[in-house]
Amino acid sequence: QVSLESDLYTALQGLVSGRVHRSIFPQPPAAPEWPAIRFTRVSGTPAPDVCGGGSEDTDDVLMQIDIVALTFAQVDALTTQVVTAMLAYPHPNVRVGRRDDPYDPDTKTERTSLDYLIQLSST
Repeated sequence: QVSLESDLYTALQGLVSGRVHRSIFPQPPAAPEWPAIRFTRVSGTPAPDVCGGGSEDTDDVLMQIDIVALTFAQVDALTTQVVTAMLAYPHPNVRVGRRDDPYDPDTKTERTSLDYLIQLSST
């Protein structure tokens, strides 16, 4: 069985001293220390080669990776490191076009969002 989330955590944890979160960042009063990374499963598409198999283990997954830091320079450097880490990620993946760089006035942080299609059907 493929451990998508565990492998993703392992691939990214060293970039931010383990501050990698699935789906949500810790909320106040235990707000996260920055920089941090969050990954969220956006969708899954059954792989055509196992159509009707009923197993999510081979679904191709669209994963959003959010990188948050206090300065744009930090978030920009971390974004480069995440892209490099995803090249070494143990499951075939492709970055799919989106990169947002919004400022969050509520948390006073810079953010980048990257979308990756992780092709578990090829694993």
